[in-house]
Amino acid sequence: MPDTAKQPSVAEQTSALAPELTPGQTEAQRQEQPQAAEAGEAAQPDTPPPFAAVAEPLPGEPVLLLCGSGPEAAAVAWLASACGFIVDVVDDVQDTARLRADFPTARACMALQSFNNLVESCRVGREHLVAIMTHDPDISAHVLSQTLVSHASYLGMLAGRRKREYIYDLLRAEGAPLAELAAVRCPVGLAVGASSPQQIAVAVVAELLAARAGTLQRLRLED
Repeated sequence: MPDTAKQPSVAEQTSALAPELTPGQTEAQRQEQPQAAEAGEAAQPDTPPPFAAVAEPLPGEPVLLLCGSGPEAAAVAWLASACGFIVDVVDDVQDTARLRADFPTARACMALQSFNNLVESCRVGREHLVAIMTHDPDISAHVLSQTLVSHASYLGMLAGRRKREYIYDLLRAEGAPLAELAAVRCPVGLAVGASSPQQIAVAVVAELLAARAGTLQRLRLED
């Protein structure tokens, strides 16, 4: 049996697809809406592509090289690691297992006989901050003489006034540049009256953070 239901006319179908009148809108205004939208799309200029972001290479992670494995160095290693430094340790010892046990937060622990070829063995570069934490004045002098000619961004040495004068006299006699000696942070660490290993660690790491931030000269008073 044929379907006798009345089919909508073309005009009715077109009217059903058209947008409804909004309050206060006339039929003429409604018919202008699609034309206005099409005209706006046609007139819209091409959207410029977003600017190309230039990826700047990030600087290398700061690496703290601790020369020596005494209690002060161990305290510095722990605090420096907690503050985001990569820590490497080198000492004139035979028992590297003890070094690893004493410096659990260090990335690498190296036994280097008499600290010979220190710069080459530890690959000291501009990303390095070197802290000489040895107690023997002659060993400290040997380490300092090597690191003076490295490209380390920071160089500090654990020493009192007498030890510093002894070492500096030795190196000056060997022809060490005075400007390089003057750049050594000695005694290492900010002058906060530190005495215990933990207090020394706070002073040293605070100075390292200042050196990395470029504010060291404003924080430390020269002798």
